[in-house]
Amino acid sequence: DVVDEGEPFDGWPGLTVENLFETLEEAMTAPAFSIDVSYDEKYGFPSTYYIDEVQNMADEEHGVVVTDFTPQ
Repeated sequence: DVVDEGEPFDGWPGLTVENLFETLEEAMTAPAFSIDVSYDEKYGFPSTYYIDEVQNMADEEHGVVVTDFTPQ
């Protein structure tokens, strides 16, 4: 799916906290060139992350900002 910068993306309705941690674990194992992550102060899940897989390669970076979280 393609998203213009700044527009919300609703393409992962089943995204879970476990998925967020799995993605970060995979990036650390690879290892990715750069990982920037912030955690929710109350619940401790990754609330934002940005992963740059390979230094000096274009368009392989990706990130997530969690804006709508419902604890279960």
